[in-house]
Amino acid sequence: MKPIVPGCLAMIIAGEFAGKTVRCDSGYYAGEMVRTPDGGKHKYTPMTDHDERGWLCIGNIVAKIESDGERREFPGYGMIRESKLMRIDSEGDDDLIEEFCMEECANVMEEQ
Repeated sequence: MKPIVPGCLAMIIAGEFAGKTVRCDSGYYAGEMVRTPDGGKHKYTPMTDHDERGWLCIGNIVAKIESDGERREFPGYGMIRESKLMRIDSEGDDDLIEEFCMEECANVMEEQ
């Protein structure tokens, strides 16, 4: 399997958002500060204890952040563990990537 890298297209293969397609933005380890697409800055604290890198992913998913005992949701992005992602784009095949992105955009538009 190809490694997850910034900018790649991936499918979530396990968990709440299994089957969703996302664009991987950047990878973080527990304790690192994550700059989110909406301009926020949050400390990456995975819900389960693990040493695996998490990826800030952009797509039709929802980030769930707990702060000061309050749980908030942020639609459009989220942190996904690397083991729950499967890269589905092909390096250097820009036509295929563009076609897939257009299909995914159409799917999201239909859902809305």
